[in-house]
Amino acid sequence: MKPAMFRLADLQLITEPVIVCNLNNKLKAASLKRVTSIAEAVYTLDSCYISMHKWDCIHNVLLDFFEEPAGSREAAQAAIEQWPEVQKWCRRRLACPQLSGLHSIDEAELDGLAEQVAMADVYAPVRSAAQVLVAAGRQVLANGGVRR
Repeated sequence: MKPAMFRLADLQLITEPVIVCNLNNKLKAASLKRVTSIAEAVYTLDSCYISMHKWDCIHNVLLDFFEEPAGSREAAQAAIEQWPEVQKWCRRRLACPQLSGLHSIDEAELDGLAEQVAMADVYAPVRSAAQVLVAAGRQVLANGGVRR
């Protein structure tokens, strides 16, 4: 696993509570069930036990939710499709706890990561989802950040 993948996985671990809280507000407004993770919402779309109506509702909430940080409706759809890969990176990261991780974020680190996400090839499979995570990181910083 490349260091860039670790940084993104660490950012996902830091921002997941903020993303889930915001997503749950949107799901509640749409009279849908709360989730404990973004992956849970995304994986629900792959369930063969979900009605088409519920699939449409969840899919539209996710698209609306990801559209602003991803930059467009198409990028939001890409973020949804890329989320399982982000989860793989995160699982790999958790399998290597001995490596020092990103326990906090600051503006400079986030700006550097945002620039890398936009250009580096390693982020190509998860670029839109990574943009969502960077936006969530900015929200975490705006709300006081994560303490070391």
